[in-house]
Amino acid sequence: MTRRLLTAALVPVLLLVPAACSGGDEGALSEPSSPRPSSTDPSLDEGRVSPADLPPAPVLEGGTGARGDLAGAECDVATGPRSVAGELTNSGGTAADYAVVVSWTTATSDVVARGVATVEDLAPGASRTVEVTAEVPAGATACTVNVRRAPVAG
Repeated sequence: MTRRLLTAALVPVLLLVPAACSGGDEGALSEPSSPRPSSTDPSLDEGRVSPADLPPAPVLEGGTGARGDLAGAECDVATGPRSVAGELTNSGGTAADYAVVVSWTTATSDVVARGVATVEDLAPGASRTVEVTAEVPAGATACTVNVRRAPVAG
């Protein structure tokens, strides 16, 4: 008897839940809570939003992430010439090529500065000091270090 009463009470509730969750504009997206900067935004320096003069990030065929192979590479967002250095050690079992890319970004994730270093044919267990430099403009709020490793081709 209790089970029938519980079922009878839940059926109308379960039928109403989908109606309450669906709005009149199916598929409509809501507006973002904070507007994105536009080309008419006076605080936006068009010359510094992903500038065309950024060094390209190298592409390593068959590359995988290897951030753990780079020790001591700490970066900051201070304005001016910046240097990020660390000790790169090949943790793999075969010789590898490496690409180290440091990117400085704004609060809206636009890359405003980038430094790149490559290391070729690093033997297993071998280490090499790597240094990346860049001129960081005002407005950078984050710095990220990306390391990719790929087996030596051939």
